[in-house]
Amino acid sequence: MSARLRVPRALSLVVLAIVAMSTLVLAACSSEDDATPAPTTPSSEAATASATGAGASASATEATSTPEPRDITFMAGFRAQANLPFVAVYVADAEGFFAEEGLNVDIRHSSGQDEHLKLLLDGEIQFTTGTAAQVARRAQEGIPMRAIALFGQRGDQGYVSMADSGIATPADFAGHSVGFKAGVVPAELIAMLAGASLTPDDVNLVGVGFDPRVFMEGGVDVYPVFLNNEPDTIRSAGFDINVIDP
Repeated sequence: MSARLRVPRALSLVVLAIVAMSTLVLAACSSEDDATPAPTTPSSEAATASATGAGASASATEATSTPEPRDITFMAGFRAQANLPFVAVYVADAEGFFAEEGLNVDIRHSSGQDEHLKLLLDGEIQFTTGTAAQVARRAQEGIPMRAIALFGQRGDQGYVSMADSGIATPADFAGHSVGFKAGVVPAELIAMLAGASLTPDDVNLVGVGFDPRVFMEGGVDVYPVFLNNEPDTIRSAGFDINVIDP
């Protein structure tokens, strides 16, 4: 991404003044092509050298001026926690990659309830993270969102069941309650069921939110997790689980 060049007003006036002077010099040379050359005097040579030097100095100043960083805001789609698919943003900031591109990036975190997507559409932020399902769904709704980069080569979402439940693969979901995080049933869950020759009618789909205690307290048989951290959270609470990574 290229940064916008912002020239201070005082420098702009200097550059404009020097450009005007250079134009006058060139125009004078053009008008003298058909006229009798005037005698060259030491004073005129000095004036010409001075003008040429000023023009060269202006060109050098203009070429080496450093553009001001462009301010942009990146909001991660989750609160800061162990699940960090957006860690690359922190690395880029710490390593100076943003500065090299002329960017001053304000890194924020969503408070939840799709706040980041709302702020993106309102123009309050310029970049955020989201799942492939979120982007596809918004595009289907006609909302102008564009995916520009991919974090990771594998999905970070999976499912867990209790170790003694007999549920170890998607095919075992039949007849059981299966949770989904929020909003609508994600397309990838429906696709996973289809891959196991199941339909949504073969399971009991339950919106469970983001608190794993719903699963720990027996609210659902199969709970959706972020594979990076939630299985460890549940195990740390003393539960033996099966991790289903489709």
